[in-house]
Amino acid sequence: MMKLFFKKDKIEIVPADTYMPSVSEKGITYCLKHWKLGNQLNISEDSVNFTMTTNKIEYVMMIRKQNDDIYCGASITIPCDAGLFGGQQYFRIRNYSDNSRPFCGFHSSLGKSADFKSDKLDIPECSEGKCITTNQGIFFGVKRYDDNEIVLQGCGDDEYFYYRDTCMTERFKI
Repeated sequence: MMKLFFKKDKIEIVPADTYMPSVSEKGITYCLKHWKLGNQLNISEDSVNFTMTTNKIEYVMMIRKQNDDIYCGASITIPCDAGLFGGQQYFRIRNYSDNSRPFCGFHSSLGKSADFKSDKLDIPECSEGKCITTNQGIFFGVKRYDDNEIVLQGCGDDEYFYYRDTCMTERFKI
């Protein structure tokens, strides 16, 4: 019998107030990994955002009033000192404005295992502060950082913020 789904990851919950080290204590790679491990829900008048990041996969559900923007996805994210790589997307559904943009639509490959290796990444040189699309996924370069915040350059004018003191509903152990 063919296996249709694989166990992607093991999740072990730790206290939500677990100490998060600063960039000067542990470095960018460590902080990008640890600061976002867990789940959080943010609701405002204009949006609903849920993220859950495990050791292997980042799950995102976002609804924004602007442009009727709805996105749900699951993909692998791999941090490094130069930024964060996102690739091997397992699931993606996107509704945005009139749906004519290339990132709109549906994709599903839930049957794949989550064994994408960081040593196999082809990250272009001089990638700091840039958003670079490769045949493996998208690389978001570090734009700026301090001890408590890391800002990655998204595509276009987007920026992605990671905070040491992000309030998480749950945190996960590596």
